[in-house]
Amino acid sequence: MSSEITNTEKIRLLPWNITLNAFNSVFAQLTFFGSAFVLFLEGLGASNSQIGLLLSMMPFFGIVAIFVAPAAARFGYKRTFITFFGIRKLVTAFLLLTPWVLMQFGKEAAITLVALVVMGFALCRALAEVGSYPWSQEYIPNSIRGKHSAVNDMVSRIVSTLTIAFVGFVLGLGLGLDRYMLLFAIAVIFGLLAVWSATHLPGGEPTAATGTSQRDMLRVFRDRNFNLYLIGIGVVTLASAPLGFLPLFMQKQIGLSDSAVVW
Repeated sequence: MSSEITNTEKIRLLPWNITLNAFNSVFAQLTFFGSAFVLFLEGLGASNSQIGLLLSMMPFFGIVAIFVAPAAARFGYKRTFITFFGIRKLVTAFLLLTPWVLMQFGKEAAITLVALVVMGFALCRALAEVGSYPWSQEYIPNSIRGKHSAVNDMVSRIVSTLTIAFVGFVLGLGLGLDRYMLLFAIAVIFGLLAVWSATHLPGGEPTAATGTSQRDMLRVFRDRNFNLYLIGIGVVTLASAPLGFLPLFMQKQIGLSDSAVVW
């Protein structure tokens, strides 16, 4: 990172990070991370095992971070994040082809298209996050990191809540895949706005990578606090992962409408 960027300048530009996360929260709730996406897969005719496999792609592809971290440092953390953060929005746009593929080639082809989009998105997401975390260490001053994270989280949660209410409204308008296509189209627009917001943040310049990232990763397991943190994350993951099927339970077993499920 250039020494010319002062903490004052970083703080002045931090609203762009809040804007980035707000726009991306809309994108996330309208696509892969919202209840509507599970309902979309069920409406497409995907089986429970297929839905579970697709939902598992997001954490699974995160393992690539171990292998690409040195290359991301050489390429530049900002450039890495913006490149793959942007590509994953464009990959998502291919979901809009689902009705056409379904009509022309049938259900299995449509599910295959969605699976390829999910895998492409998951890979780009993992690559983007390799750049995101070290880059954020540069442009967020340590003295206000906690306060900024709190404000960021509050804004993102408020935006997510409003987005979920909108999703429930759209799903209540009618039947079929068109309502999901509307959500995906809006998501891509907000996703591109998030990419644009990210370009305004400073830092993340290319650095010389030592090439020892994989060996260094093994060293962190000597840290007791870090190991306890990993155990906690693992327990939370095991507890929350089954909730991905909660929308289908509420729809099929309880009998709620799609919009009521989302709300």
